Amino acid sequence: MAACTHDHSCEEHDCSSDWSLYKHIDLPKVSALNEAVPGSVKSVFKAWEQRLSISEGHLESNEGDPELIVFIPFTSDVKIKSISIIGGSDGTSPSKMRAFINRDGIDFSDAQTMQPVQEWELAENTEGLLEYQTRYSRFQGVGSLTLHFPDNYGGDTSEIHYIGLKGEATQLRRDVVATIVYELMPNPSDHNFETPLLQEPALECYFPSGGPGRVLKKLIQLELDDFLHLLPELNCKDSTRSTLICKTFSKILNCMPLCI
Repeated sequence: MAACTHDHSCEEHDCSSDWSLYKHIDLPKVSALNEAVPGSVKSVFKAWEQRLSISEGHLESNEGDPELIVFIPFTSDVKIKSISIIGGSDGTSPSKMRAFINRDGIDFSDAQTMQPVQEWELAENTEGLLEYQTRYSRFQGVGSLTLHFPDNYGGDTSEIHYIGLKGEATQLRRDVVATIVYELMPNPSDHNFETPLLQEPALECYFPSGGPGRVLKKLIQLELDDFLHLLPELNCKDSTRSTLICKTFSKILNCMPLCI
């Protein structure tokens, strides 16, 4: 996919606000495979106006091996519209990029055999004025992003000085998601049905061994968009029980406007 250039002047528009997803990166947990200096990957995530700054260092692969993998977890679910990469000079800039979402622990063997959500041919982009559009519908509810850079423009190492992410963050924190997923396998003795709403037979019949409990209470508190972003987190393909849970949530979603 070809890169796009900015369609406005940054002197008249606050580009920093467009590329603000770096604020939602869980920076202490960012990591890279094949980085020459451990921890140097964290230096490539910064404000747009600092993208050309070299004072904090850069990410570089080990000598003779240009391949890099960068793992980027977020503190809340995000929607990613486009990505900007500033590479090094003299052939060290990455020439390809492959993206995987919500997949932890990807190594080089995985990256070479797995189908990415999207991949791009990268141009040498020393000023950061090129951006690579995502297939936006596929980059919803992103809790983590893994970028694989398999090759460069002929240099002995690959260098990355800046990774910018354009998009928006939801209000759904990752710790809330973890709590809700835990509650999908509840202990009936833990549940306390305090309101007539949570004792509705029409809702209660969807749940085996008890009523909707804290799961439904949490869902009702969420915005509709945030609820939709939960669906990729609810592993719906591993078992009959998981399928039942997802069908149950679909029914709840359909009735939520009436319930609320």
